[in-house]
Parts: sequence; structure tokens; C-alpha cells
Amino acid sequence: MPFSILYDSEGQIGPNAASLLGFIRDVYPVPNWRKLGADGDLAARKYRSLILVGHSEGGVLIRSAILRRAQELDAKRLGRGQIEADPVLNANVRLFAPAFWGSLLSGYAGLLLRTPGLGYLVESRLRKAPAYKQLAGDSPLLTEIRNRTVAKAKEYPDARAFRARNLFGEDDEIVTAESLETDSVAEYEEGQNHVSICKPTPRYLKPLTFVREDDYPVAIAS
Repeated sequence: MPFSILYDSEGQIGPNAASLLGFIRDVYPVPNWRKLGADGDLAARKYRSLILVGHSEGGVLIRSAILRRAQELDAKRLGRGQIEADPVLNANVRLFAPAFWGSLLSGYAGLLLRTPGLGYLVESRLRKAPAYKQLAGDSPLLTEIRNRTVAKAKEYPDARAFRARNLFGEDDEIVTAESLETDSVAEYEEGQNHVSICKPTPRYLKPLTFVREDDYPVAIAS
């Protein structure tokens, strides 16, 4: 059963990632129906696999939530095997146009920022949002998330949540379309952009197969 979470896209990445991790705990492996606001008693269910799917900033939040979980486990001084067996760290991660290299703000978005008058208003609004600064190409936070993810992928090679599969549109003008060195090789879809890359249509079913495919090659850098 798919679950989704809404978050404040203008808020800080850290608190949003913490909320996401809490939500994951509420749905996996055994859903806490009461905390999820379900009416009545629902049958007990235990899931055997977890797929985390995010788009753009959502991809950054997923990677940050995974790092947060690893930090919790490291603090308990558990063995490598115990940490790699953690349900969250064993999730399959599928990211559509993730923004972990920062936002390019080119194309239509960049045009708005460069438009006299309108550009000032747009940028004034964006600069009030913490996420705008944290998703900049030179963001120290994004650099830390990338570096820590790569380091943890090497430290815990059997924890597959550190090694994502990433899908980008060839016409994406919003984010840098590239994977991390420990991810699988980045995949690109012709004729798709930052928005359309994750929206299936009768003629474009890649988002569905991308999420549901279980096995994929990963590059492990030593």
C-alpha cells in the first residue's frame, strides 16, 4: 500500500527530514493506523519491503532522513551487521530529478528571476524561505548530505538505502542531472523535464516501472 506525506517545501530541510523519518516509522514495517488518523480498527499488517520515492527536494529529504536514521544507530554503538539490517536502511530508494546537487534556477524559473520587477518579487519571496538557501548549488548543507551519503554507502555496503536509483528528464532545467558516485548510474528520459519526469501517462509508463523494479546495478567505490 502506498503512503505519502506532505511537507512545507519552504521550510528547513532538517525538520522536514525528521518528520519524514517519523512518518516512515509510523507506516513501516507495521502501520500505526491510530497515529495515521484512520477511523475504526484496521487489520494488522506487516510489510516486508520498503520503497522510498521522492521528487526534487523530496529526494533531498529522503537522503537526509536516511542519514538521520544512521546517526541514531551509530549513537547506539551497534555492530555493522545490526546497522545494515535496519529496516529503514534496507529500503529501496527511487528518486525523480533529486535536487541534491542544488537548483540551477534556469529555464522558466530563471526567466522569472531575471524579469524586471517580477524577478525582484519572486526572489524576495524565495529568499524568505530557508529551503531556497539550502537548495542553492553552493549550499554547505547539500555538500554535507552528499559527502555523508557517499561515506555511509562505503561504510555500510549492504545497507542499500544509501545507494539510490535516480531518473532525470533530458530537458530538466531546474536541477543538475547526475547521481552520486555510490549510486547506480543516472538514467535519463528523452522528452521529459523536471516536472513531467515523475508523472505517468498512457504513453509514458517509465515512472511506474522505475519504482517497481527491485534489482538494479550499483557502483561501490572503495
